[in-house]
Amino acid sequence: ETGCVTASEQFLKGDPYTQDSVDYLKMAFKKHWQQIDSKLARLLQEKTWVCVAGTPTTLAALDAGCKTFEPDKVNGYVMTRNNVETLFNELTSQTERKRLDHPVIGPGRSDIIVAGTAILVTAMEVFKKNEVTVSVRGLRHGLLLAG
Repeated sequence: ETGCVTASEQFLKGDPYTQDSVDYLKMAFKKHWQQIDSKLARLLQEKTWVCVAGTPTTLAALDAGCKTFEPDKVNGYVMTRNNVETLFNELTSQTERKRLDHPVIGPGRSDIIVAGTAILVTAMEVFKKNEVTVSVRGLRHGLLLAG
């Protein structure tokens, strides 16, 4: 399994990241998603996605134009694949310092937000999800929202 930290360390090079390393990161995640069991893949295509945790909540805050993290604006926020892709492209072109200094991203996320966004955007692409809903309340709340 490859998460944000491992993927950042393994794939992303340069500051800002080189286009080759960003392309390789996305290719690796697409390959990973394409190898998922066909029954699970079909369910992922059919079900509503509610995303929880740091990357999607941070992306939702950025997409909503928040100046700081605002849970009330982020909870239930719907992000389109196009917007996630746009955020991914913006984040990959930024330096570590710019991400670190951003009040919504900040320390603890600035070094892994690009890989986390790659995970989300490639999954949305492979499983043909045009939008996701974000929850700040955790997995159980997300499961309730998804029905």
